[in-house]
Amino acid sequence: MSGYKPLSAGARQAKLLSRIGAETNKNEVLEAQVLLRRAIGNELTDRQRDCVQLYYGERLTMQEIADELHLTRGTVCKHLQKASARLSHALQYSALGMRAEQSRDR
Repeated sequence: MSGYKPLSAGARQAKLLSRIGAETNKNEVLEAQVLLRRAIGNELTDRQRDCVQLYYGERLTMQEIADELHLTRGTVCKHLQKASARLSHALQYSALGMRAEQSRDR
């Protein structure tokens, strides 16, 4: 037994939020969730979106996704890597814009 335990949805969100440098207060978490949903809808290709939904939402393995979408496991891995990079970039950019907007409003 390897002791590997998959992350819960909350733990995955916290990990993603820590990668984009967001504080963990409730308002910022909610804002980050809205930004993440928007970024998934606007920044990803259809194939990347499908892979992200199946991997993180449905918790399928890369091989299961590959079988379902008629892709290789390596292609699924590349889609997830590119999606992660695009989302990280989009969220960093959005978070900076929101902070600038909030400071102007004060």
